[in-house]
Amino acid sequence: MKKLLLFIMITFYYSSTYSQSFNIKDFLDLDENKNNGSQIIKDAEALMISINLRMIEKKQIYEYTILKECNKGNYMPNDCQWQCTNNSSYKNSNDKFSFKYKQSIPHPNYIERKYNTSNFVRNYNSVEKKASTWVELRRYKSIRNNNCKNEFVIDEQGFIIDFQFSNKSEFEFLKRGILDVAKYNYTPDSYYSDYPPVNYIYEKNDRTIRFTLLEGDDVADIVIKYSCSNCTALD
Repeated sequence: MKKLLLFIMITFYYSSTYSQSFNIKDFLDLDENKNNGSQIIKDAEALMISINLRMIEKKQIYEYTILKECNKGNYMPNDCQWQCTNNSSYKNSNDKFSFKYKQSIPHPNYIERKYNTSNFVRNYNSVEKKASTWVELRRYKSIRNNNCKNEFVIDEQGFIIDFQFSNKSEFEFLKRGILDVAKYNYTPDSYYSDYPPVNYIYEKNDRTIRFTLLEGDDVADIVIKYSCSNCTALD
């Protein structure tokens, strides 16, 4: 009877622990191209909530950068992109996107950058601002028209999941999952952190997902980066 009770307790512990861990399959199932790239952050938020993380912040950031030619008439070889650009930046962080800078300081050539971020935690202490796990979801997109036709093009876009673990067992669980599906890509020769960021890559058909692992005595971070390959709409 005691052995049966012990077995049940151990089974319950592991099932409850790993049901709340980060399964690599869940992150491979996220679709970075759905609805022109706008759906993935919603699906990732639902995933975080389903594994018992708490959302503590959600915001949108808008940046508006005026572009001015500093060498008018000269363009890049085989391209009509400006060869030289002067920048004047204006940005605002709020509960919603603000276009007040664009409206008050109109200019024909500019960059628009939009970021949607959601922050999640596990075992959060709001007084000390500490948690066993921090997760930031970040969708970003920017467009620019520094070219001879004044036509807007997508400068960059994608989606990032950034994990910071205090609990090394959670880090190791996700790390093992990544190593099962991704291959080693590279480690930079120089870096700004105390430990080298080790990069892995998952490729299937025309899909690419990148992973960066930063591991040390007091550091356990993982970044997953998705690139929207079929997103063409400017909005």
